[in-house]
Amino acid sequence: MTILEPGPYGTDWAGASAAHTTPIAAYEPIRQARRAGATTRAPRDPSVTAEVVLSLVDLPEPPLRLFLGSYPYPIAESVYQQRLATWHQWRELAETA
Repeated sequence: MTILEPGPYGTDWAGASAAHTTPIAAYEPIRQARRAGATTRAPRDPSVTAEVVLSLVDLPEPPLRLFLGSYPYPIAESVYQQRLATWHQWRELAETA
């Protein structure tokens, strides 16, 4: 079994097919932060995923998790670096338990 963790795909989910509501002012800082963190990487064509999935099926020992595309890697690396730093900071206390 493999858990697929896809990055963005080049679909119309945020375009004309999307339903939009009236923005709520209280969430504006979150929208601004999201826009500031937006990437310039082009989304992948969803049709390429089928080849990857089919190649996983034939592997004798597939990975438990697999990112699809390059978008998720820098995000995951940043999150885990932060987690490791916290774990190292509190390791001495944690090991006393």
